[in-house]
Amino acid sequence: YTTPQNAISAPTSGELLAGAGQDGLLRLFQWPVQPPLSMPGHADIVTAVAISRDGKTILSGSNELKVNLSNSVDGKAKFALVGQEGKVTSVALDRSGLHAASGSDTGLVKLWTTEDGKPIAGLAGHTGAVTGIDFHPTEKQFATSGADGTV
Repeated sequence: YTTPQNAISAPTSGELLAGAGQDGLLRLFQWPVQPPLSMPGHADIVTAVAISRDGKTILSGSNELKVNLSNSVDGKAKFALVGQEGKVTSVALDRSGLHAASGSDTGLVKLWTTEDGKPIAGLAGHTGAVTGIDFHPTEKQFATSGADGTV
């Protein structure tokens, strides 16, 4: 497709690839590459995407201050994670798939449970946009990077 892409994610299984497009669509590809499954759910530019380790859950964020949790099997949204302040710039799922995190252009990070979408915490630590989030592979910790030059 010809729409510019803002983010891409592939789980460790290597079977799926998700792309976040400026047209507001999240696209799910299968490897070997086949035509993508377009997944509506965002009304503005999709800026960030992450796929769970088992490849069944997709987390996406957009400029409309929205974070969605979707099912990669049928392409349907499970629910929106509500409460992110600012445009979403990064998202991550922990290794268990039970927790989600998103960062915004305001420097705030939000944590949720993926089972029910309830917020766990909101954290401030960057003076600029959060440019990346990743969870530790074995510990209950995560790290963020920011446009302010801090980690």
